[in-house]
Amino acid sequence: MSLATFPRLAFRQLFGDLWMRRHWLTRTSSNATDYLSDYWNSADHPIRQAVIEIVATELKRGGSLLEYGSHVGINIHMLKDREPYRESAMFAVEPNREAVDFMAANLPEIEILQAEDTKFVASDFPGRPIDVSLINCTFCAMSQKRTERVLDKLCRISNSIVIGDNLDNIHGPKSEYKVDPVHYRHPFKTMLQNRGFDVVAVTPSPEPRPHLNGFMVARKQRQ
Repeated sequence: MSLATFPRLAFRQLFGDLWMRRHWLTRTSSNATDYLSDYWNSADHPIRQAVIEIVATELKRGGSLLEYGSHVGINIHMLKDREPYRESAMFAVEPNREAVDFMAANLPEIEILQAEDTKFVASDFPGRPIDVSLINCTFCAMSQKRTERVLDKLCRISNSIVIGDNLDNIHGPKSEYKVDPVHYRHPFKTMLQNRGFDVVAVTPSPEPRPHLNGFMVARKQRQ
């Protein structure tokens, strides 16, 4: 990479980071696009069904779940709809206010924190150990520093972590930034092993996309 090229790449990454951050924080529904209902009614989508089956296999009866980047909470709703998990303690972290309000109205039994990574990491939420943490198509919109900050906390409080994302770089030494479409590809296996977790399963997405082409399950190493 030449010195002449680097500033342009750095600027594009900075612009992309700001765009993705603003997109998730300020996105609202309109008469033309009711994205809240679109997500809430996506239970039949093959990708949605795939991630639910993976989490359901990992989550034991009565186990607790935290979803980071939960949006309207459709994943939690689908799990709550299953008999083994109806009484499970479930927690959600989501930065978008409209999505949080929608989730609170439709899932009043769960605990919700409206927060980005900085606030979540600094908080005591959820205030207890978690059996399974889920992050689905969220880290692709976060820089390596922000992703590692969230993983630091999730690895401290979780027994298992399920990630749905772009997995093309899971063995790499550092994160990659792509511009078409804008997204990150993180070295998840490296990140998790450095935090005491072993990747035990990697499953391709039924409909691969640049932001989400697979799912991985990692479990805390036995001491």
